[in-house]
Amino acid sequence: MRLNHFHSKQRLWLLCGGIILSLSLALGSPLLPAGANPGVEVAIINAPAEVDANSDFVAKVAITQGTVTDLDVAQFDITYDKAVLHVTSVVGGEIGGKAAQLGTWGYIPAGTEDTGRIRVICNQPMPTPENTDPWPDGYGYLVELHFDVAGNAGSSTTISFPEAGTVVLGDKNANPIPVDEWVNSGTVYVAGSATLEGHVTFSGRGTPPNSTWAELFNVTLFEAGNLSNVLWTGNAITNNTGVFTVSGLAPGMYDVSIKNWTCLSELVTNQTLTAGNTTVVDFGTTREGDIDNNDWIYLGDLLAFSTAWNTKPGDGLWNADADLDRNDWVYFGDLSLFCTNWDQKGEAYGHF
Repeated sequence: MRLNHFHSKQRLWLLCGGIILSLSLALGSPLLPAGANPGVEVAIINAPAEVDANSDFVAKVAITQGTVTDLDVAQFDITYDKAVLHVTSVVGGEIGGKAAQLGTWGYIPAGTEDTGRIRVICNQPMPTPENTDPWPDGYGYLVELHFDVAGNAGSSTTISFPEAGTVVLGDKNANPIPVDEWVNSGTVYVAGSATLEGHVTFSGRGTPPNSTWAELFNVTLFEAGNLSNVLWTGNAITNNTGVFTVSGLAPGMYDVSIKNWTCLSELVTNQTLTAGNTTVVDFGTTREGDIDNNDWIYLGDLLAFSTAWNTKPGDGLWNADADLDRNDWVYFGDLSLFCTNWDQKGEAYGHF
């Protein structure tokens, strides 16, 4: 789809607005005329958290905080994963009870194929004897974004403004309307996805519930029997009982591995994740001591541990990575964990 030409006033405003925006970014301060609109927040709203495969839905680009006065033109880009969603149309919105007029929209780069990025340009009509004041005031939504769901079960995407500063608004007097914040949609998951619930136990940290049991882990799903093929990877945080949840996963059979910043990787093989269900995987007790985070407790870890021995936060040689029991003191409890796991490697060694 090619972008249409607009009347000279809008083209001039967009050119001037782009120059003003560039100068503002370069100087680190806004270059706005006296009497300009106050700043607003523009957000992508109404995108569902979960959608069915082969369905469709409508999201909106809206002014969610602040108001505009005499809105005349708007331009912004929207990005998404084209393997998951497909934009079929864009429809003008409504601000303060008046129509927000869509000028044109198209894929970027221009063409007929969905590229995962569109550009939207809105412009209000010129006044007529029947409509002497076509410029809306207040808040509302600029456009509707109509999507078809193209992705398979378990796939996901976020609908986003690609770069900060690319939402441009202007009033009827060619004054820029400052946009203070750009808010992307939440993640849109294609239904039929599976959920993984991981259980982890820690030594030397007391009994749960305990705040020291809350840890950030990397979670990786490998093709079953093939650790060279990573099918999904991401992060999850255990709660104070050592349980984490990852949703939106594609159903299938996987070898599942976890690792955090001081423990070796643990691997549980041949785990089947089914659509609409939660699969519980027990990873057992972590093996602490991987201070250099290379999935092998050996000489580099020994050097780091020895250097941090008998230190607490604030000491010059303090190293939080050597505090294996998370009690803010590198001492005998940590030494016991370190020696127990000496010269061990992670079960997914070489794949993190």
